[in-house]
Amino acid sequence: MTKLAVLRPDPDCRNDVAMLAEQGIPAIALPCLLERCIALPEDSFQDATDGLILTSQRSLAMLHPGHHAALRHLPVLAVGARTAEAARQHGFTDVYAGGGSAHSLREHLQQWRATAKSDMSFVWLSGQDVQVDISQDTPEGCTVTRHICYAMEKRTTIPASFVAQLEAGQISAVMSLSARTLTAFVQLLHAHDIWHHHRKMSVLSISHAACDLPQDGRNTLQWHQILIADRPDHASMMTLAHNWHHSGGSS
Repeated sequence: MTKLAVLRPDPDCRNDVAMLAEQGIPAIALPCLLERCIALPEDSFQDATDGLILTSQRSLAMLHPGHHAALRHLPVLAVGARTAEAARQHGFTDVYAGGGSAHSLREHLQQWRATAKSDMSFVWLSGQDVQVDISQDTPEGCTVTRHICYAMEKRTTIPASFVAQLEAGQISAVMSLSARTLTAFVQLLHAHDIWHHHRKMSVLSISHAACDLPQDGRNTLQWHQILIADRPDHASMMTLAHNWHHSGGSS
């Protein structure tokens, strides 16, 4: 039985491998992006007046405990349910969960602004690379100040054990939740001169965008097959992996 490679950053990567194992799906962790903390000055949050915006579970973990104390009185607007739960685990009590997209966050900001009937100011804890800069597209009367507290950097090497399993045909698919992560994986294959093995691998992707890679620059990608989740959320990805496995994908 072959394995499904999970590429997303830790700790989500290891968590997904464990969830797949519970379903009887053999999986292997290869986080292709590694986090780097970006320290913020002690007085970073003097402009935090009306709320805190979180677009990643890892944002609060990047902060000094003193920053938590400076922010904990604020209501939190989280991009989705899992990020909202992370905020509660860090001691925040007034937490709202968005629908999982930047668009849903903007809608919440608009509703808060309409209820307050006055200008509002928010702090956004952000990664260095974002798909949508919400500080540049805010509803009228809302100010969002972006603080970059972490960066995700590409992995540069693959463990020898992973390479050996790939060469032996023991890894038959990868799980992609972002185009950036899948691109990093392809670049690693090139770096280790094992790019050709991707032709025997399937891609299980959370969306069309997550497997729509820029031109490889060397060769045309020829995945064995590409499967897309019914909805762009984690639960649908787990369902896709389950269906792939039970249809013989890992046999």
